[in-house]
Amino acid sequence: MSSPSGQKFKIDDVIYWSPPKGDYVTIDVYSGKDAFGENYNNSAEEWCVQIDGELAPFIFMMFETFCGFIKLWSRRYATYYVDLSDYMNEFGYDAVFVDGDSFYFCGNEVENYKADAQELKGESVDFNIQDYGDDCCGWCDLFYINKGKMFTLNEVEEA
Repeated sequence: MSSPSGQKFKIDDVIYWSPPKGDYVTIDVYSGKDAFGENYNNSAEEWCVQIDGELAPFIFMMFETFCGFIKLWSRRYATYYVDLSDYMNEFGYDAVFVDGDSFYFCGNEVENYKADAQELKGESVDFNIQDYGDDCCGWCDLFYINKGKMFTLNEVEEA
């Protein structure tokens, strides 16, 4: 394991973490009534908490019985409070370095360990959203969802 260069935290320190920009989106169910209006069901917080995977499996799981349209909006940033105290105590770690998407755990009595956010979430570590914001230079795409499968929309060429 290479030596970490990120910010160092000790047990019971307040740990904040931000995933790399562009790794998450906001998903809004689209009614089709107002293509450019502001009346969407804002689900940014729900998606931001779901940091542990690719978009297609998430869509399949969350929309397995849904047929209709969704809009995907890019996001610029999210910040989480990560509660690692119980995890660090359980495994005997004295400190954690947070560097990008990696968490490097160190301890005098234990072997060093590297984990990413997905692994930690799988270990029941709590990631609590603190702040998120729109990507003002981002993108928005419309997709059709049919029982968890995502389809893009393409213009039909006239013959």
